[in-house]
Amino acid sequence: MGEKNVVLYSRDLTLKPKSFEFTQRSLGEYSVQSMSSSPQRKGLCSIFGNALWLCRRRGLFVAVIVYLVTAIVVVAALGKFSMKKKPPATPLAQEMKHPLSDRKTWVNHSAIDSSNLLLEQHFGKILQGCGDICNTSITGKHGIFFEQITKKVDCSAIWRNSAIDESRPIGPAPDVPSKFLNLFNYNGQVQITKFSRGLLNQQYAGGKAETSIWKQDQIQQWADDCGKGKLNGNYGISATRSVYEGLLKMPSLKGGHILVLGSENPWIESCILRAGARHVTTIEYGSIVSEHPLVSTMTPHVARNAYLNGILPLFDAIVTYSSLEHSGLGRYGDQLNPWGDLQSVARAWCVCKPGGDMLLGIMETAKDSK
Repeated sequence: MGEKNVVLYSRDLTLKPKSFEFTQRSLGEYSVQSMSSSPQRKGLCSIFGNALWLCRRRGLFVAVIVYLVTAIVVVAALGKFSMKKKPPATPLAQEMKHPLSDRKTWVNHSAIDSSNLLLEQHFGKILQGCGDICNTSITGKHGIFFEQITKKVDCSAIWRNSAIDESRPIGPAPDVPSKFLNLFNYNGQVQITKFSRGLLNQQYAGGKAETSIWKQDQIQQWADDCGKGKLNGNYGISATRSVYEGLLKMPSLKGGHILVLGSENPWIESCILRAGARHVTTIEYGSIVSEHPLVSTMTPHVARNAYLNGILPLFDAIVTYSSLEHSGLGRYGDQLNPWGDLQSVARAWCVCKPGGDMLLGIMETAKDSK
């Protein structure tokens, strides 16, 4: 594949596909202690010595009995002391060089409770096939706005991983355990603070989206308003105008099939159509029925199956606004996933035509503006 450029709001990506795989030691290995150095060896030798002494004192019959008993004791001792089975290692605590760290042991098992253990196992599933994409320690070179990083992508593996698209159980939004915060803050590169209103919970992954029916006449009206600079959208007229200006600067958008990542209602789809796109396909956590013939929708699960069955098309450009930064945080019913945003971008890159553009809008702080 060729290069795909992020033209607005984020760093440029020049990713080239190449398979990445890592191995791990088999679980349940046995460790055989050396009998010559173990304290049990002296006890076994004493048993043998007593048996030999009885042979000399009591005759053959007693010797046979003693040797049989001795054999049973030896077998029991070997089974109890010489073969110690290691507890099965959890995915993030394998004794291996993990793609995310040079350390061999990630987790202190003595400190793991049942909920953290389940979460750790889930993270291990999410990592399968992720390779460089989930390695936040990779550095790059200076770019226009941010550091430009080049990574290898195994498109088949990252689209095949169903754990990335799993929904969490119905209930309150999950808080990230403190022991896993370093996975969510890019190993300390991003400051994490508590939202003043607490954890937000708009759980519709696996169900219907917030706006589950997109009306054709509404999309047409919003498209007209966007072109006139009058559409409020989800973030105000100023933000919508800025997005529309960015869309007009994307060479691959005009006449193209555009992929949108995340959309609660079709304001940005309307602007994309107004900017000259031929068709828009949106991937959203909740199911949506679009009544507009030029707008299609699908859930991540449907998109993954379409890719694996070879029926998901290649898109001319990618558009996402205030969506990726939520990936993997559980607000919308998705499972906790420290690499959700990175994996979403990687998947989008895999289904974008060479030379395709990407408009990426994410939240920023005063520090980022500088």
